[in-house]
Amino acid sequence: MKAFLISAVGCLCLVKTLTAVGDGYCAALSGQWYSGYIGAPNTGFLFDLHDVPASGSNGQTFSGTYTDGSCPAAAVAGTMNGDGTFQLTITFPAGNGACGSGTEVWNGTFSNSTGCSQAILTSGVGQIAYHRSSCAIPNGVGSPSNNGEGPSVFVTWLTGGSAQFQATMKPPINLKTGAPYGYFNWSGRAPMESFSSAVNTCQPAAIPTPTPDPGAFPISNGNEVNDQVGFTSSIYVNQLRLLDTVPCGLTFQQTMSIDCYQGNPSGTLVPYETHPLLIQVNDSTITVQRNNASTTPPDQPFGTSQRALRSTIDVVALFAL
Repeated sequence: MKAFLISAVGCLCLVKTLTAVGDGYCAALSGQWYSGYIGAPNTGFLFDLHDVPASGSNGQTFSGTYTDGSCPAAAVAGTMNGDGTFQLTITFPAGNGACGSGTEVWNGTFSNSTGCSQAILTSGVGQIAYHRSSCAIPNGVGSPSNNGEGPSVFVTWLTGGSAQFQATMKPPINLKTGAPYGYFNWSGRAPMESFSSAVNTCQPAAIPTPTPDPGAFPISNGNEVNDQVGFTSSIYVNQLRLLDTVPCGLTFQQTMSIDCYQGNPSGTLVPYETHPLLIQVNDSTITVQRNNASTTPPDQPFGTSQRALRSTIDVVALFAL
């Protein structure tokens, strides 16, 4: 869990936290895999694989085909081991001649340092590196997408003034069919968030607009993103109420990007989703939205109500007379 704290008027008062579930091992083989290293021409041995969901990454299976040059395609079936390794069995067609016969069992290991875009396979004749033909991006492959998450869903109000939302990262597109894969495990990848400047309808001149501090987080054991949005201190909220600016709100545009390594050993962040975050301050409550999904109930009591704050000021003023 990584917290993104926003400082305003000398306090840490607004939180942006993204968390993921699981161990962070690479666990998706859906795609076309060529022999050679990242950036190498797409020639040589080819695996065309499709993942099948199971309970987490442990026991997740996959199937597909293996092609060696002009030889007929051989059937492939295998299992992820849940620790970044996998095993596959190649069954060659009968009468394949020099192209192979019977079955062969190969073991594989993902390279986490390459954004899950490279795997080392070990067969009876030694080791060979395979790379994914194009970077897998939520709801896209190799190019930016702006539809990489499913709808955000409110999960629960947390202690204080923050709410937890959940969203599902969509599978990438199959380059051969143009349709999304039926399943894709994003474990081991490193999405990152960034923010636009806030649209601030609260903006009293005396209080600076909070600014999020973006960061990266891993996706593991599947495809769920847990996003915590809201306040961690009531100081900023109470100041707005004292200045009589409520109801008002802060709206940020949150852009989600993911790590890609094709042709760039240092990695490149490719955006896959942009959506609004809204935090509204009311008389005695706050309201939070992520990607237009609202909290339930919509309002959460937080801080000191505007009426109570004014009463306190009135009492102080009376005793000052």
